[in-house]
Amino acid sequence: MKLAEPVIRITKDGLTKIDDIERTCKSYWSRFEEDFPHIKSEAINEEDKVNLADSRIKCVLRALHERPWQRTTALARTVRLSPDRLRHLFLKEVGVSISAYSLEVRLQRARRLLRNTNQTIKEIRYGVGIPDSSNFTRYFRKRFLITPSAYRTANHFGPRLPDLTSHQ
Repeated sequence: MKLAEPVIRITKDGLTKIDDIERTCKSYWSRFEEDFPHIKSEAINEEDKVNLADSRIKCVLRALHERPWQRTTALARTVRLSPDRLRHLFLKEVGVSISAYSLEVRLQRARRLLRNTNQTIKEIRYGVGIPDSSNFTRYFRKRFLITPSAYRTANHFGPRLPDLTSHQ
């Protein structure tokens, strides 16, 4: 997986430069709407999607999409805010807590992997950063109202494994 380039860079004169914020913001909001249709979607107008008030939140969103298992303290250090201030701004801008957003990103990624790959559920759990089997199943069932294995059985679109039970 190729990591995205950082949104914020320090220029030669020491000033912070925001690179292509509008494109980045639109990209995150389109992913946000696709993955989280149940969260604040009708309350967000087009202008808000393009012009989030705080560019630091955009950096946090990018970081969470790349590595959703990051802790709030590490994210806060990245954008030079205290963890409490970051939590406050994130909730204000996005409409959900950092931990809820992070969990949703992980579960959406797990859902896509279950549907489109032949990775084992254990590999997927570890890959999305929820290594505990019971927690993964509980979170997945609470969000999608179905267990991961039942979801895979009902929705697997990837290459099928050969059926080894039909040898007569």
